[in-house]
Amino acid sequence: MPIVYSNKLLKELGAKGDIVLSRTQMEPIKKNDRKSEDTRTVEPKDFNQMWRYGSKSNGGLSDKDIEEKLLKIVEWIKLELKKT
Repeated sequence: MPIVYSNKLLKELGAKGDIVLSRTQMEPIKKNDRKSEDTRTVEPKDFNQMWRYGSKSNGGLSDKDIEEKLLKIVEWIKLELKKT
C-alpha cells in the first residue's frame, strides 16, 4: 500500500493509536558537497520522496521508527482482512 493512501485508508477503516502515521521533519539534503539549510515538514504521503532523494527523518520519528510503524500497519491490515 503506497504511503500516499495509508492514513486516509487507515482512518476510513477505523485505525487508531500508534499505527496512524504522523508528519516529521526532514534533514536537509546535501547537494554538490554543500548542505542545504532547508528543513521541511514532511507529511506521511511524502515519506517515499524524502527517502528517494536521500534525506532522512530527524523530527519526532526516526527512519527506523517509521519503518517499524509501516510494518505494524501491514500486520494490522492482515488481521483486519482475516476478520472478514
